[in-house]
Amino acid sequence: MQIEIRGNENFQFTILILTFSIDHPVSLLSIDPHPMLSVSPTYLLYYIPLLIAISMVFGATRHEDTGLVLKHAWETARWITLFMVIIFGVLLAVDWFI
Repeated sequence: MQIEIRGNENFQFTILILTFSIDHPVSLLSIDPHPMLSVSPTYLLYYIPLLIAISMVFGATRHEDTGLVLKHAWETARWITLFMVIIFGVLLAVDWFI
């Protein structure tokens, strides 16, 4: 990899030129036909604590009673999960059609 920086005396502009070479050519056959399904399921483990935190904070900003906070947090968690499932379905359908 080579990096070359050029400019004039006043340094009003700088041009950065990057050149590199690939030693191993990329085969088109090695590209995954469904990239959305190739994501590791362990990434879903980030969803659970994030969902709990967002739902609890959202519920706690609306109510002071613990029962109402938990009820509102449950409804918010369901809404967020449904929204994400719908978005996933749309993206999966687009991925299959392309």
